[in-house]
Amino acid sequence: MGLIRFMSESRSCSSGVVAFVTRAMPGCAVQPFEHLSPVVEYLFMGKARCVVCHKGSNLTDNGFHNLAVPDDHVTSDAKVMASVRFDAKRLGMEKWAELTEDPGREGVTKAPVDRGKFRTMGLRNIAQSPPYMHNGALETLEDVVAFYNKGGGDHPNKSPLMRPLGLTDGEQADLVAFLNALTGSQRAMDLK
Repeated sequence: MGLIRFMSESRSCSSGVVAFVTRAMPGCAVQPFEHLSPVVEYLFMGKARCVVCHKGSNLTDNGFHNLAVPDDHVTSDAKVMASVRFDAKRLGMEKWAELTEDPGREGVTKAPVDRGKFRTMGLRNIAQSPPYMHNGALETLEDVVAFYNKGGGDHPNKSPLMRPLGLTDGEQADLVAFLNALTGSQRAMDLK
C-alpha cells in the first residue's frame, strides 16, 4: 500500500506536522495537508532529507549548493554560452573567455569552491513553475524527485549533501504529491 493511500485512509495528523506546515506556510489552511502528514514526517523531513535545504517560511535555506544539474542544453548552445561568458566578464571573472559551464555563485564570489553553486529555491507554489532547476533542465516534479533520488549528477564540486536516497517508486510518487500540495491559490485583493 502506498503512503498516499495509507494517509487518505487513516487521516492521521500529528501536531508536529501541523506546526511544520503552519510555520512553513503562514496564512495557509492546514486542512489540505492533514492527509499528507506521514509524507512530511517520513519523507520530506526524514528519508528524502528535503528539509536539510528546504526549510523556513519559504521552504529554502537561501544557501548556495552545487547539485550537478545537467547542463548539456546550456553548454551546447553557443549563444547561451556567449551570454554566460559576457556575465562572467561583466562580473570581473578572470579567464571568463575560457568558461565551459555556468560558473554559478563563483561569478560573484570569485572563489573556485563556489563553482556551479546556485541558490536553493523555495517550494511554495512549486507546481506552477516548471521547468525546474536554475537552468530549466528538469521538466517535471517527477524528474526533479528522480534526480534527487539518484543523488544528483556528476560534477567535481557537487555538494556532499547530494547522495542517493533509495526512495521506492511509491515514495517518489508520494513526495511529488506533497510538492503539488504546496501550491495554493492567491488571495483576492479587495480594492474597494
